[in-house]
Amino acid sequence: MKKVLVQEGVPLPGDLTEMLGAVRFPTSCESARSVFQQNPDSETILFRANFNPGPCLSDLPALKKAGLISTGTDNLPERELRSRGIEISTGEGANANAVVDYAMQALLEGWHSGAFRREDGVGVIGRGRIGSGLVSLLEQMKIPVEWYDPFVSGGSSREKALSMGVVTFHVPLTREGEHRTERMLNENYFSVLPYIIQASRGEIWEENFYATVLGSGKLWAQDVFPAEPPPPFMIRRFSTPHIAGYSTRGRVGGLYKALQIFFPELLLPPMPAGEPWLLSRESDLLQKNIASFTERRNSFPWRKEFFEYTAQEQIEFMALFPKYSKTFFEPLWNPLRIA
Repeated sequence: MKKVLVQEGVPLPGDLTEMLGAVRFPTSCESARSVFQQNPDSETILFRANFNPGPCLSDLPALKKAGLISTGTDNLPERELRSRGIEISTGEGANANAVVDYAMQALLEGWHSGAFRREDGVGVIGRGRIGSGLVSLLEQMKIPVEWYDPFVSGGSSREKALSMGVVTFHVPLTREGEHRTERMLNENYFSVLPYIIQASRGEIWEENFYATVLGSGKLWAQDVFPAEPPPPFMIRRFSTPHIAGYSTRGRVGGLYKALQIFFPELLLPPMPAGEPWLLSRESDLLQKNIASFTERRNSFPWRKEFFEYTAQEQIEFMALFPKYSKTFFEPLWNPLRIA
């Protein structure tokens, strides 16, 4: 196997570094150029959502396979890659469970603290894999939920979804069309401001309106920011370093998918087991050291999804939210809760 180019921050569990002959490159074409030029026969590149290989293609003359391990594809020059006959893989869908888990922890913290009430329901904007999974889970937990997606039939109106006590956003970043999401969250979007959970894309904020929401105290949890790494004034309670989808399966699922497509003969090591994870703990770590944002994002520890928790881990998690019965939590532990 020829050496595989692997962006810094792409996790390689087990012996994958040696198995792939991995050559690391930094997160910009300009910085990576010398690495690419030193490995002109490399046929495969593995990269994350914050890297665009398009401007680098002239430095990758032998490239045949491009693996985006992340789920967001707005940085992917698909047309340009396919015009060169380059095979593409993406991590689409790999982090859906993880982001649903993130949103559920944020909701549980809000209900537990009394910031908003369970009976006031949840609005979900976006009905892709993540939005669908969250709606399904909320319904199983008997939580009132209204969802809106202009591209999916059967939902509520946007106004109805935004009228709920808390609203969580799960939309892709799009820059064109009637329903483009870039700067979607602006002063015209809301008539009444609910509590907001934002684990979608930082660019869906209009920046002046973001400052208004930040000052209102209604931004309950945020994993993405209009600027990253964010300046200190953007950090509030339940702010995290763009890791909502960073469960073990969310981080490695897209990578394993690419490797299975590109190298079907490769015997992949098992995924790391991971540990239970708390939104509150991660938020505290960021608040104590805001400068650690990029480092924390790049070196985030292996994290379990809820359905992987042991019986003891379930008990310990439920004890954090004593208002609710064991039955209330049962859908969280179900591996089939998200289609």
